[in-house]
Order: sequence, then C-alpha cells, then structure tokens
Amino acid sequence: MGTAAYMSPEQAAGKPVDKRSDIWSFGVVFWEMLTGGRLFEGETISHTLADVLRGPIDFDKLPKETPPAIRALLRRCLDRNVKTRLRDIGEARILLENPERAQPGPAIASSQPRLGWVAVGVAVATTLAFAALAFIHFRERPPIADTARFEINPPRNGQFTCCLSISPDGRKIAFTAQESSDNRPRVWVRSLDTVDAKSVYSSLVGGNIAPHPFWSADSRFVAFSGGGKLRKVEASGGPPQTICDTPVGYTGGAWSADNVIIVDSSAGLLRVPADGGVPLPLTTLDPSRQERAHGGPALLPDGRHFLYLRRSNIDQDNGIFVGSLDAKPEQQDTRRLLAANFAAVYAPSPGASVGYVLFLRETTLMTQPFDAAKLALAGEAVPIAESVAISNGRGVFSVSATGTLIYRTDVAGDQRRRLTWFDRQGTMVGQLGDAADYFGGVALSQDGTRVASMRGTEGATDIWLLDSRGVSTRFTFDAASNGFPVWSPDGNHIAFRSNRSGKFDLYWKPSNGAGDEVLLVKSEEDKLPTDWSRDGRYLMFTVNSAKTNSDLWLLPLGAPKVGQPLPFLRTESFEGFGSFSPDGRWVAYISSESGRPEVYVRPFAPSGSVASSKGDLPAAGKWQVSKDGAANAQPRWRSDGKELFYLGRQTIMAVDVSLAPVFRSGNPQPLFRLPPGSTRWDVTADGKRFLAGVPTEPDVDSEPITVVLNWTAGLKK
Repeated sequence: MGTAAYMSPEQAAGKPVDKRSDIWSFGVVFWEMLTGGRLFEGETISHTLADVLRGPIDFDKLPKETPPAIRALLRRCLDRNVKTRLRDIGEARILLENPERAQPGPAIASSQPRLGWVAVGVAVATTLAFAALAFIHFRERPPIADTARFEINPPRNGQFTCCLSISPDGRKIAFTAQESSDNRPRVWVRSLDTVDAKSVYSSLVGGNIAPHPFWSADSRFVAFSGGGKLRKVEASGGPPQTICDTPVGYTGGAWSADNVIIVDSSAGLLRVPADGGVPLPLTTLDPSRQERAHGGPALLPDGRHFLYLRRSNIDQDNGIFVGSLDAKPEQQDTRRLLAANFAAVYAPSPGASVGYVLFLRETTLMTQPFDAAKLALAGEAVPIAESVAISNGRGVFSVSATGTLIYRTDVAGDQRRRLTWFDRQGTMVGQLGDAADYFGGVALSQDGTRVASMRGTEGATDIWLLDSRGVSTRFTFDAASNGFPVWSPDGNHIAFRSNRSGKFDLYWKPSNGAGDEVLLVKSEEDKLPTDWSRDGRYLMFTVNSAKTNSDLWLLPLGAPKVGQPLPFLRTESFEGFGSFSPDGRWVAYISSESGRPEVYVRPFAPSGSVASSKGDLPAAGKWQVSKDGAANAQPRWRSDGKELFYLGRQTIMAVDVSLAPVFRSGNPQPLFRLPPGSTRWDVTADGKRFLAGVPTEPDVDSEPITVVLNWTAGLKK
C-alpha cells in the first residue's frame, strides 16, 4: 500500500521493495516541509506515478538558506537508483544532528542562525514516526507492463461489508465497511492519494445500508440506499440528501451526466431525477424468458445508452443487454450482447475509439473489446484477475474512465460454513454436520431434533435437512432458488419460498420428503415465509409491495383447504419477519416506522380489519421492545413466552417479557456477538443454545482492495 505521490520509483513500477522505499517517502515529505509545495502532483494518479518514475527533481527550488548538509541528505534520499540511495534512516538522524559530517556542497550564504536549522532537524526527526505510520508498503505482486498495483485495507478496527465503487475520475473510491466498536454499516470515501478513509454516512443500526454505492458522473456525489431511502452525499462530506424511497429489490444504480439516475428493482430498471422525484419504469421484465430481475446498470460514453443484466430462471437466457434512456420500457432492445450471470461495467480506452466490457465468468474477471459507438463487441475476451469476490449477485470490482481498476478477491472460495452451537455466553459448545456452502436461513424444528437450512451459491439455493447426528439430506431439487424454510408446529411440513415461476412464491412439502411440493401462494410480488402459529392455523409471511414497501400477511391453513391470504399489517413503513408468541396472542416483528429497524410487538387478531396506514390495530396497542435498533432478521420467542430474542448490531439480544394479562417487556440485554459472516440464526425452545452457520475460513470482508493503475497496459503483452 502507498500513496501515489509518495511511492518510491521501484514501488510505482511494481518491483520488489524494502526499507529504502520508506527513505524515499521520507525525502518527499522533507522536501514538502522545506518548500511548502508538492514534489509530485499529476493531473491523474497515472500522471503522478509517471512523475515519480521519470520526472525531474529540481533541487534549486529549495530555499536558498538550506544548509549544504540538508541538500546532501535530500539528494541521498531522493536517489532513483536504489543501490546508491541512503540505506538506513538512522543515517538521516545523524546528519540532522551533526550536519558537519555531511559531504560539503556548494557554499550558500545562510540568512538563518544555525540554531534554527537544528530545530528544523529535530522537528523532521520527530515526523519520522508519523511517516512510518503513513507510508505502509503493499504486498508485492508481479508487475504487468506499465501497470502499478497496491492494496487498501479496511478502516482501522473495522472490516469491509461487501461492495466498492471507484469515481469516474479515478481519484476516489467509495465502499461499505463497519467498525468493530459499534458494528454500524457505513459508507466510506477514500482518495487514492491519501492514506485515511472518511465515513460519509453511518446507518443507525446494522443491516440497513444496501450494497453497491455508485458515483455521480462528475465524481462529486456518492449515491446509496440507507434507512429505506435512496440518498446522495458529497464525497467531501456533509448531510445526506434524499432522492426517493428505495425501490423494492434495489441493489445499485448508475448516474448519468444529465443527472438521471438508473436504479434496479424487482420489477425492472427505474429512472429518477438525481435531484429527487418519483421513479419511473425504464425496462420491463419479459415473462416469455421467465425473467425475474434486471440489474447492474452501467452507463456508456454517450450518457444515453447503458449495459444491464437480465436474470432469468432459464440459465441460457441470462446475459448482458444494451438499454437506452430514450426508449420506452417495452421498446428496449432484447438482443443479448453477452452471456453472463453477473453485471458488467464499461471502461474506455484512453486515446482509442474502442473500449472494454468487464464481466465475470464464475470468479474470473474477464475483459472484451467493445465499440461503444456501434454498441457491439469488437474482439475476444481475455482474463485479467482470478478469484474475484461475489456479493449480492455482483462481482466486487469497479473501473474508472481514467484506467484504474479496483477489486477484492475471495480467498475462502464458496465461503463454507459449519453449523455451530453457542451457549448464552457465546461459548462454542458444538458443531453439527460437515462444512458446506450454507447460504442463509437456519430453522430448528419445534422439538429441536432437526434443522432446515439453505445451501447454494451464485443465487441458486436449495433446502437441506440435518438430523441430531449431523446427517444431511437434500430436501428441494428445483434448479431455481429455494429457501427460508419454516417448520410446521408438528414438524410434518416445511413451508419455503421459490422463484421457479419467476417471482418468489410460497410452497410447502412434507418434511419426510415423501410427498410433492404444493404451491400455497402465487402473485406478482415477492414473498418470504417467516413463522407458523403454534396451533397450525396460520402461516405468516412478508410481501414486498411496490406501493407500501414490505407488509405482513397471513395464510389460513385450516381444513379442508388453504384459505385466501389476508393482510395483517400494511403501512407505508417496512414491516417484516413476523413471529407468533407461544400462546398465539401476540406477534413480534421488525418495523422501520421510527426511521430505523426496531422490534415491536402487537396483538394478534386475524379476524376483522387489519392495520393500515390510515387505520388502527385489530386490537389496541403496540409496544417497542428494542431500544437501539435491530437487524432485519427474525425475532425469536422462548417456548414459555418469558423471553424474546433478536439480533442487534450482530449481537444476540434478550428481553424479559410477560404475555398476560397484558404485554410487558424489560430492558434488552446483550448476550453475545455472532462471528462475522455468520448466517441467520435460531434458538432452542428453552433459550439456552443458539445455532448459526459460521465461516470456516476468513470472511471475504477481511480481504483488502486491490488497486491496479493503468490496467489496460497489461493487455498489450
């Protein structure tokens, strides 16, 4: 790692480095202290590195009163020939303290007392400690032509949470990360010519910053989703500004020079003015292709056309397409440009009419020439990086218009996890089954003898069952995404969701695997099952609504047949992850009505009117249980109804509650922190043991960001 203007020539060229690179950096800092100006300062990072490698160093710019010993020291520190450069920084201290030991230079009359330069020497020596902290070398990688590489680590005492984006001018990067002290996801910005990153937005609680920040065309603003709103903030800092409500299914966007923002949603791409407004449809899903999402917009040089991913339940129909801001949703070009399962980006080639499309094949980052004027591919694809991380359905990479590429690798491969038991103090007390690619929901049967969990990669998941011995059996076999299992109270059925028909619909199947899967609820909105009432009469599920965000619904399951779905709680705020109390009189759930996710409890009254944005509860009253926010994850009840558990800032929280004659709750108490990268969790009926999928390898979030300057130079070989 290093800041471009302070890198040594050998470091900028990608050659092996040692302590003499730090001596060069010390010389640059010393020069700037004496002259008050930058020694190397180019228009771009690449220009700065070119000056480091070949730019002249004009020692005549030093103040005339600079003593000969100081001039000699600077020449030794700023020697591009590493073999003749000063070899040990201790020699600099000796020369500063005893300048008469230095080789004599040209006689220059001094207008300052000798004592003043002794003070300067002491001050410079004091800065050595700061220089040692500021200029930390990157881990050496093989050089590629005239490219230069270095690495950026997470903020101090923190870790990356998924995604990154480089500004169009190549000067700054935005990424999401959280500090271990408060575990709050934040949006950070770091200039590539500085060492420190700055937090420009902090969520109120874990889990409510959506991935994939993106930049305005002028590199001034960063856009992202936080707290249910699509927001923008100046890269230099300041208050965030709201653009619109975050669309259902949002994962990212693109910002044109005409201040039009393209964002993805579960219904297709949308467009919204960057100054704020109502999102309008830009693309529409094609049911003949069984399309289930459009995403990953990336603008082309004309500012009107863009690349985007169409994802289908039919693998051969997945791919990158070219869209236009000037076309109506139903008139977008349906000719596939490139077969792909993940979003692509466009990178211009400086001085050339043909640029490049960058995309993933599995975890290999590929590039292929692309003529943006003709909107057509213009050559063969070649690999440029291996083992690139994948997060939230996208590759973790970004590229600027100035030739800088950034990405993160995934050394853990498929992020294998072990189902791990913890006690209330967070001590690991056992593991269940072998390591596998556990993806999400973990659900214990009511008697605690079986576990249902999601396994899979790259957006396709299945449900697997494990018994108390750790023996696993595959439960679903459809090629689509199947997950978020919910056990029936008697353990005889499992409800789950699947997008095999396009949208995520609800199904159930006998838990012994002997019967067929039965469709329970089908609609044009995505659904997520969350809990089953203890009497077996109702299945609670969440519906993602384009009008009212996320709502809680009920599905009657009484004999002789499945009933019609009923809305239970439907407001303009987010409501989800409903959970029935053991006595069936209450529902715990997550709501964002206060501006951040919190745990609430309200009475359960399935008959009669439901709560709406203009109505009251079926039965009066609601209670906020959490105090400092909660993650968007399922609250859990102890089987005797005397305790409620939820996840807050990656920490399992416990609250004493009383269900009769009225609901009462105590103060939330932290139990323990789940390891980073853990999947969703569950708790045994007695509240004494907790189960979660824990990574067996270091999480991808610990991997640094690799920065490649002038990445296209490596293609010339």
